[in-house]
Amino acid sequence: MRHQEITLIQLASLGKTYEIETLIREEKDINIKARGFINGQPYTALIAAAEAGHANVVEILLNKHQKPGIVNRMLSWLAGTSQDEYIIALGKAARNGHLGVVKLLLKQGLDLNKQAKDGETLLITAAKSGHDEIVKELLSKGADFNLEDKSKGTALIYAAEHGHRETLEILLEKKLAKSFFTRIFEPLLKWFIKPNDNNTEYSKAFLKAIENDHKETAEMLLSKGLNIDIQGELGYKTLIAAAKTGSVELVSIALNNGIDPDKQDKFGYTALMYAAENGHIEVVAKLLNKKANINAYRNDNRTALMLAVKKEYKEIVKLLLDNDANPNTRDVFSFKTSLIIAAENGNLEIAALLIKAGADINITDNHGRTAKELTGNIDIKKLLEKFDAYKKEQKEKMPSLLNITTQYISNRLMKNQDFKKSYETYKEKSKLNLEAIELINDCIPNRALNTVTPYDPTKSMVNNWVAQIDGEKKLFEYSFAGKTKEIKYLLRSVEKINVNVQSNWPINSSYTPLMLAAIRTSKLCYAAMLMLVMTGHLTLHESENTNPIKTVATLLKAGADPDIMNNKGQTAKDLTQSENVKQLLEKVSEYRKIKQEKAAAQGVPFSINKKKISSWAKQIEQENTASQDMQLN
Repeated sequence: MRHQEITLIQLASLGKTYEIETLIREEKDINIKARGFINGQPYTALIAAAEAGHANVVEILLNKHQKPGIVNRMLSWLAGTSQDEYIIALGKAARNGHLGVVKLLLKQGLDLNKQAKDGETLLITAAKSGHDEIVKELLSKGADFNLEDKSKGTALIYAAEHGHRETLEILLEKKLAKSFFTRIFEPLLKWFIKPNDNNTEYSKAFLKAIENDHKETAEMLLSKGLNIDIQGELGYKTLIAAAKTGSVELVSIALNNGIDPDKQDKFGYTALMYAAENGHIEVVAKLLNKKANINAYRNDNRTALMLAVKKEYKEIVKLLLDNDANPNTRDVFSFKTSLIIAAENGNLEIAALLIKAGADINITDNHGRTAKELTGNIDIKKLLEKFDAYKKEQKEKMPSLLNITTQYISNRLMKNQDFKKSYETYKEKSKLNLEAIELINDCIPNRALNTVTPYDPTKSMVNNWVAQIDGEKKLFEYSFAGKTKEIKYLLRSVEKINVNVQSNWPINSSYTPLMLAAIRTSKLCYAAMLMLVMTGHLTLHESENTNPIKTVATLLKAGADPDIMNNKGQTAKDLTQSENVKQLLEKVSEYRKIKQEKAAAQGVPFSINKKKISSWAKQIEQENTASQDMQLN
């Protein structure tokens, strides 16, 4: 190929009309049909212009292509050279949506149904790309919509596969349209010819749509009343694909056609697992209503619950647990449970849901680590510690609970022979276990009014723990930011907040909320704030310009201990640079020691006088203000 021909192809791809006309006029012997090859396909100026959508350039080149004389035209047609070039150019234009170029090329009398090596036609090319107007143009010029490529795909199937609903509508309208002859003679033809309802093509299009997450396209195909047989393998694939995409309608159709909701694919997934993993709660609910196996597991032993926990879909986790999903299933590789996964994710809300549902906090992974050891979330660690402490406390109380139950049984119910017989079986148990308590409870009439406290904490207890943990975290934030009003509201609204809780940073600084309130005016303030933010103990609240003594006084009245030390042996008094705060802390420290000694001597609980602390804070402020005024005068 000469330099001029290369230049011509480059100009054509850029749409340079004037330069092309000049080049053709000046270079009389230039071959405008000269071709190079890209990816094994011929490439000419016409093809380059058509691909780029330059209709003006295409028109110029088409005019220059025409040879004078009928004989030359006939020879060119017989050789097929122009046809090949035009078909390739038309295919490029159709793929890229250049309607103007397509119309110009269609005037050349091309064979629209010519197939490429892979069997693809121009109509299939346009349908794949979803160029509706080009599809209409090709159909109006006689393109055959029934032709298949070597993969047995038609234009209709590819439109569905790529989710081009408008293109699909156009093809269906053309496909379903009946000629005058067909409408008249169809009843008679049925006697002689087996009717073809295109069931295979429609079913394949439907399957391609749902496999590629085009649920609206699949639903549209069903709405047309086409003969799509959602049975057997197609029905199963429909169910799985619909569960992945979240189509409740398609899931319902598949289930109503008798498809087994618990059938598993090669990875062991069921429809419920796919729905849970992809966050489709409505599909999960539909499958559970159809009695899908909630504890089915895939090849690695992970269940729908574990998949939902991993993706942190809290509402789905709750729904599964409410329907008796097993929270203690372990996968076969890491031995992790749902609780361990939630702990690793740092999701406190999901961890709390799992604990309330009976998750065992002592199960270990394949390296012998529990959820508490694996979590990097301080709040989850606190929740697990509270739960563990409660379990130990309850275990110590259990014998007395069994004795109470036994006493109740012996005093009230021994007259019942059936019950007496059952009781004799259980009273010999020397060691308390949960099953025994449950079995004894089952024997008690009107059990709802006569139950023994269960071993596991109630849901309300876990909720209270979560509220306390969240409250303590906020207490750190509010104390540091000087948000006195918020602290007061927090202490009123959340029960049993530990005002002396110490932060457990990586460097073990062991700061309390009181220390944070006290250092607000010190040089340590910004370093402490940065550490707290980096370790997730608090977020960046805008610090209020309130006097720190008010915040400190509020915490002291709530029971904050001014004598607690951090890891360096420093108290709040050592950390503050405010003289007002220092004086108040000293007074309260002395006052608490006196009160504690008296309470111990009298054998009564220790308590403090909140009004006294408020009075001291006010007095200290007034004295220091007066002193400053005197210095100024």
